[in-house]
Amino acid sequence: MIKIRLKRCGKKQHKNETCLIYSAIVYFLKLGTQLTETVHGIFLQKLIVLNAL
Repeated sequence: MIKIRLKRCGKKQHKNETCLIYSAIVYFLKLGTQLTETVHGIFLQKLIVLNAL
């Protein structure tokens, strides 16, 4: 029986997830920053509504 092992590059494998820090996002938006298309798309995916700003 042959065992196939994945090559390790010295880094831990990370999950393919996005971690949103809501309070930090609201803080920067109140300072007047603009959302990029990528961040806007993530917000639409996660159904985050920013009407309370």
